[in-house]
Amino acid sequence: MNMERMVRQYYQAVYSYCMTILLNREMAEDATQDVFIKIQDRYFTGLQVPDKKAWFLTVARNHCYDVLRRENRIQSDGEMDESIPSQQFSPEALVLRNEERDLVREGLSQLTIEDRELIVLRDFNGLSYREVAGQLGISAKTVKWKLFNARRRLACLIGEEHG
Repeated sequence: MNMERMVRQYYQAVYSYCMTILLNREMAEDATQDVFIKIQDRYFTGLQVPDKKAWFLTVARNHCYDVLRRENRIQSDGEMDESIPSQQFSPEALVLRNEERDLVREGLSQLTIEDRELIVLRDFNGLSYREVAGQLGISAKTVKWKLFNARRRLACLIGEEHG
């Protein structure tokens, strides 16, 4: 598969993932480009990758965490620095997205990185519990439990915003 085709096929998944972790459109766009550059450098050296989407998201995850560390927005234990203000979405993004999507994104921005990752990997990118477990280095059973709790927290946040 050539690089142009891979970008077309996986760009939205990588960008959405970066946006969810970084909570900033410009940073997510830059991160997405950086991820594809890293992938191109590694992929065309002959690296065999059985599940490209999972691999792309792993590269994106590692890169986003590096970005957050450089920006001093993530602590050594993986928790977000709570002093960071919640990001607002640009007016053009509000026009393009419906109210429900905005509510979900706002709710996601209030969750921990771990909760956001679980929801994005499983619900938005369609990875299996086992694939999510592999991405995060935890068991599938733990993924199920943590995802259940993350979804509950998101539902509560959306309910508070909407109600």
